[in-house]
Amino acid sequence: MKRPPIWFILTLVLFIFSVFLLSNQSVRLSLNQALFNSDRKILSIITADVLKSGHVFRILKILTPNNVTVEVYSPLEDGGWALWDKLELPDRNDGYFTLFGHATNLAARDLDSDGKPEILAPTYDKDMNPHLNAIKLNIETKKLEPYTGDMP
Repeated sequence: MKRPPIWFILTLVLFIFSVFLLSNQSVRLSLNQALFNSDRKILSIITADVLKSGHVFRILKILTPNNVTVEVYSPLEDGGWALWDKLELPDRNDGYFTLFGHATNLAARDLDSDGKPEILAPTYDKDMNPHLNAIKLNIETKKLEPYTGDMP
């Protein structure tokens, strides 16, 4: 009697193992979480015309296991949104500040009087020292950049 080739045996073992994994709900859920869970948490969403172009952009502050990120989405003609750019903030802890008597963790205000609002995203460092991150959208490079001008 001739023995089956090794590739056939390996394929059969892999198939049986796959059927077992897919039929076991707890194993399937664990694999799904391990492979597809991004652990992204939306902390805040605002809309603002950051280019003063008549188009409102959607700005998100996102918490991930490693950092806090600001993402800017531009509007599409079909009503959807496309990622314009994102910027990782230097601190890992979300923060709040008071703006016009209201606590917020994300805002857009014109800091340099150019008519285009900068994005304000407060954070705390590992020692819980507060930082107000100001971000400017550079139209030429289509990138988010830290704002380096004076704060009012």
